[in-house]
Amino acid sequence: MLLNMNIKDFNALLASKEPAPGGGSVSALSGSLAAGLGLMAHALTVNKKAYAEVSDEVKATMSKASAKLEALKSHLEELVEDDTAAFNEFMAAMKMPKSTDNEKAARKAAMDISGERIIDVPFSTLKRCYEVLEILTEILPLCNSNCISDLAVGAKIAYAGMYGAKYNVCINNPKGEKREKLHYEMEKMFDKATEYTERIHEYTMKSFEGEN
Repeated sequence: MLLNMNIKDFNALLASKEPAPGGGSVSALSGSLAAGLGLMAHALTVNKKAYAEVSDEVKATMSKASAKLEALKSHLEELVEDDTAAFNEFMAAMKMPKSTDNEKAARKAAMDISGERIIDVPFSTLKRCYEVLEILTEILPLCNSNCISDLAVGAKIAYAGMYGAKYNVCINNPKGEKREKLHYEMEKMFDKATEYTERIHEYTMKSFEGEN
């Protein structure tokens, strides 16, 4: 399993001639790391003495955000594995025999199923990365000011994860109504995500100047 590898070994596999893991798994990993940075900022905020003085509303927001980030982190870790598995399944389907009509039918059925999966998995990655970015934007002004740069990094890599996932959706070429639906949903998410990343960048740079 990819998630059981240490960083050096994972990167070595990534740099090898093996076609997977590739950009899809890296995109999911980016989102998971972004969620991890959000959880770190949460932990370094709620464990400060001053946190006892914040409003119940802020505490409720932070608690809800933490629970969501934990779930997203876990889901994105699963997607690291799922993306590589989906690619391998599609490649295996392509290599199925096609000498007889029955073999051709079986191969087509396997390719249809795995062909959907190599689109659905990165699209799920994109959505999860978007959700991470949305939460980081919400908690940024509530967190320990010493964690602002960490949250900004998280936002950037969640945004990068979105783009990586989008590229993987597009290269796998969804057809017809599904193509239209996915492109519409992706554009909606990217409109908001761009706004979020710009907002976080501006807030972060102002904080370095002592303006927040």
